[in-house]
Amino acid sequence: MSAATAEEIRVADGGLASVTTAHGTITLPVAITDMPDRVVWVPRNSPGSTVFETLRARVGDVVGIAAWGYPR
Repeated sequence: MSAATAEEIRVADGGLASVTTAHGTITLPVAITDMPDRVVWVPRNSPGSTVFETLRARVGDVVGIAAWGYPR
């Protein structure tokens, strides 16, 4: 995510953020990079994170994001 997005949800590089849909939540480490604001990139299938199966989200879907431990 962008630095502005990370600042908006109050999470630091390397911190944890939750990505949420109506179907579920996954929590992943944050990597701050050059991306559009309010956009997140999530690996589709990595250890402990099965995006489609858990979130039922596809490329371009709107998701909720929050620093881990904060309300979503």
